[in-house]
Amino acid sequence: MGSRPSQATTFILQAGGSNASLTNVAGYATLGGVFFLSSAIHLHRRTVKAK
Repeated sequence: MGSRPSQATTFILQAGGSNASLTNVAGYATLGGVFFLSSAIHLHRRTVKAK
């Protein structure tokens, strides 16, 4: 196995680069939004069931 940088390292290097743009982080933002939404739905269902 080669020594590839992790996704977090790649993200930081892209953000600090000379050609940084918001389109580089769109995938991360979308994925974060999906995880946030799934957590909110799960918590809502859990609290409704507890009542």
